Amino acid sequence: MWLSLKKKSDNPYNAAFRQMALNHNVRTSRMLTAIIGMVGLILVLISQYSTANNVLKYPSEYESAIKFIFFTSAICFFSFYAGKKMSEEWRLKAYKIISDFYAIIIVISSLWLTFVMQHNPSNTMSIFVLGIITVAALWIFDKMQSLIIAVFILILFDGGLHYFQTDSCKLFTNYITGTCVSVFFVCISRACFSVNYKHFLQLKKIEDDNKDLTRLNQIQTNILSVVAHDLRTPNNNVISLIKLLKDPMVSPADKDEFYDMILASCTSSNEIIEDLLNIARNEFQDGKLEYSNVGLFLETALVNYKKINNFSQQISFKPPPGKYFSRMNARKMQRVIENILSNAAKFSTADAMINVELSTESGKNIILIADNGIGIPLDLMPHLFSRFSKAGRKGLKGEDSNGLGLSICKLLMEQQQGELSVESQEGKGTKVKISLPVA
Repeated sequence: MWLSLKKKSDNPYNAAFRQMALNHNVRTSRMLTAIIGMVGLILVLISQYSTANNVLKYPSEYESAIKFIFFTSAICFFSFYAGKKMSEEWRLKAYKIISDFYAIIIVISSLWLTFVMQHNPSNTMSIFVLGIITVAALWIFDKMQSLIIAVFILILFDGGLHYFQTDSCKLFTNYITGTCVSVFFVCISRACFSVNYKHFLQLKKIEDDNKDLTRLNQIQTNILSVVAHDLRTPNNNVISLIKLLKDPMVSPADKDEFYDMILASCTSSNEIIEDLLNIARNEFQDGKLEYSNVGLFLETALVNYKKINNFSQQISFKPPPGKYFSRMNARKMQRVIENILSNAAKFSTADAMINVELSTESGKNIILIADNGIGIPLDLMPHLFSRFSKAGRKGLKGEDSNGLGLSICKLLMEQQQGELSVESQEGKGTKVKISLPVA
């Protein structure tokens, strides 16, 4: 079945194919204008010699046809270069007109040469058919363009007959021949269109398949990244709490609290695993955002983190007066806060102070976590949010880092319509700014 872009279709590749067809037609036209123009120039020069008149049967008519080919090719050739100065929209329209026009020029030229050489196209149509095949095979026309050119061929052919022939019988025979040539052109053009279109679809599908494979590989990398990074935090929490439970001096009340914290860490691990499963099923959802008091959440998160982890640094946080509400996912915000505090502890001395502030600015609730640690070198700043980047460094106590923490934090904040930014100066500390829209 022949294909057409004019019919209604849900195929998303049609617009891309039209652009590809236009680029193809322009390249073809440019190439032929250069080749035919040079050949035409050579033949015009040759025709100036007296010997050419002995070779050609109709020298004056032949020379006129050659000059027509040469000059129209030259005009089209220079028109393409003139079109480069236009805006993109007008340049594409001009290129389409020029390339289609030159296809018609080739048809006219081949028919003209056929008439000139024989003065009776019923005897031989080799040059005309060659021109028709050239246009049908080298240009990519949609159905409407093919039909318009076919009608033009038929009118041109039948009209030219009256200039050379008057015999009614021969005229009728040539009318039939002209109709067959027009139909032949449409058949070749549609067949070539179909081949090009199907080939284009195959390439696009291969390209999409490659994109899918790349995306799946990225998902796999993300899963491994989260397994290596995020699951380690709740597991370390469980290990730390179990060590504390082994202390005989721990009171029953503290034990109950530690058991609750272990349960919370295991629950957090299960939630992370569920996220991984959702990613693997390509059904990952950003998580439900709930109306939350940011101040109360932050106070609880800081206390729990310091209690669970071996966190020797002091945390300075004074809940500001008033209530700060945002829509957020508490579990994901907890992971963000834990990652940032972990980095602050990793790159600060044991007696350092971690300052945490909460404020409102330009319709956003701002959480600012600042340390006085070793800071981040200037050359590493552009790589902070790249996964497995060279921004990953060992902590002051030799703690390992794979350069994932801030990239995951940024992703989690984006899923909550929030933002995360980092300011740092080597030797003077780091400030991490978290912002959430005020609810």
